[in-house]
This record gives sequence, structure tokens and C-alpha cells, in this order.
Amino acid sequence: MLHRRYLPAIAGVILCLSGCATYKCGGASGGHCYATVAWGKGDLQETDFRGFITVLTPVQLNKGDLLINDELWLTQENTSVCGGGSCWTEVGVTSGACSKSSDTRFFWADNTPAGFLCRDLGPVQPQEFGQPAVLAITKIRDHEDVFEVDVWPCSRIDGVNVPCPRRPMTHASFGNPMQPNVATIGMELAGTSGASAPAATFTENWHPDHFFAGAWVTIIGSPQVQNPPVQGSWTVNPSVPTEGGTWTTSCCQ
Repeated sequence: MLHRRYLPAIAGVILCLSGCATYKCGGASGGHCYATVAWGKGDLQETDFRGFITVLTPVQLNKGDLLINDELWLTQENTSVCGGGSCWTEVGVTSGACSKSSDTRFFWADNTPAGFLCRDLGPVQPQEFGQPAVLAITKIRDHEDVFEVDVWPCSRIDGVNVPCPRRPMTHASFGNPMQPNVATIGMELAGTSGASAPAATFTENWHPDHFFAGAWVTIIGSPQVQNPPVQGSWTVNPSVPTEGGTWTTSCCQ
């Protein structure tokens, strides 16, 4: 017979096995959990905020019972022009968004006066996991309601060669009148159980300006990390020498 002093420890293990994989991260319409870092245009000293670029290393995502994303957002907060009080465009990798498939896929979405629309861009190819992929959202010059949305697997901003073939994907968010005031990178989780993701990194964080120049991010911004279930941190602080630092996410405890 087990000694009673061991029973609390055994009960704790049983409780963890049945409950540690569960979480409360909302449903399809909101209440999600995040491991993100954001910058306002004032943080980046931008008077004309044109966009944001980051380099993600895609990893195998498991959506659990709803969805999980690693992504970039460009947002105009506090506006009545779009539903929900903000206009935005997002791009990245997902398990569960835009598609009922559970594999890991590239996607992008936007929220404009016409409503919310999510676009599936197909699966991340085997050779693209663990390799850099450029994610970019930038306002097109002389088109105040069009944003270019780019995914460039096997690519880096700084031009360093990557050992897999490039596969550029370029799209456009039309009819999008947002005047961006926030850029955000990181992880989004929705649902109640089963999601998982190994560590993914966001590097080469860059903000272009109206003249298609720009600068590396050099400040840590505003982290929002709900841990558990998701994890996020600066594993390399942003600076010019680090080319915008390294933000790292994973899931789930």
C-alpha cells in the first residue's frame, strides 16, 4: 500500500495530466491569448507610418481545438472606420486559421470597412521549416487605401543566402483606409486545449518609411505575454547591431 505522504504528489501529477493542457483562450470571435510585442508609431519615431517587416522562422504548429498563429500585424487602433474599433492587416503562419486543416500553413487576413476576410496561402513546405521567411505589410505609395502583403519563404532582409529555394508570395489589401499606428509581432492562441508549438523566432525587425528607407527596431516595445499557456520574450534585445533583435515564442504549458 502507498504511504499517505505520497498521495498529494500523485494527486498533483494526475491533476496535471488531466488539466495542464487546458486553457481559456476564447473562441472564433475573440478573447484570445497572446505572446506578442508591439510598437506604436511614436515608439519608432515615425510621423508617416508606412509598414513593418519581420523575419519569422516557421515551426510546426498544432492548433489543438481551435487555432494557433505566429504572425505580424499592422493596425490602426481606436477608429470607427472598421468593425471592432480597429482596421488591421496580418500575415504569418497558422494551424487553424482560414482553413479547417490542422497542418501549418501560410495565411494573411485583414479587417477593413468591407469586413473581415482570411486567405489561406497553402502549406509551409518541408524544406521551409526552420528557415527564415520574410513577412511584410507596407502601404503602397500613391495608393492610400492599398497595402502590399508579402510572404517570402527562404529569404532574409539582409540578403544573406538561405539554403532552400525562394518562393515569393505577394498580395494586396485593397479598400483598406487604415492609418497605421501600431505594429505587432508574435503568437496568437485560441481555444481551450491541445495546442502546441516549439520555439519560433522573429528577427530582422524593420520599419520602412515613406521614401522606402527605414531602420532596424532598437527598443523593446510593449510585450503582452499570457504565460501560461503561451510564452514570449526577447532572447536578443533589439538594436542596430542585432538587426532588430530576436523575439521568441512557444506554446504551451
